[in-house]
Amino acid sequence: MIKANTFVMIEKIVLPKEFRSSHLPDATKAVDVKAYIKGFLREDANMNQPVTIITSLGHQESGTLIEVHPSYSHSFGEYIEEMAHIGPSLFDILKEGEEE
Repeated sequence: MIKANTFVMIEKIVLPKEFRSSHLPDATKAVDVKAYIKGFLREDANMNQPVTIITSLGHQESGTLIEVHPSYSHSFGEYIEEMAHIGPSLFDILKEGEEE
């Protein structure tokens, strides 16, 4: 049981696939448009159950509880060998331009 006022993330279906445009690619129109929203639980709840949260801006949102204490993470992807040499190469090119 997750206690009220715990920081959580919910999943909310914004647009069901049945209402998506027919002009979209098949793979795109076959899935719902979802929003992932973070906020504080209004009442005690269990995972994967419908809940209501209050966001940090005070908005009330409802959806399915999917994560407790969600973290913020971001990545620019896997390491790319070629990208490691761009900075030094660009620096050399710019340095040559200053000498002319």
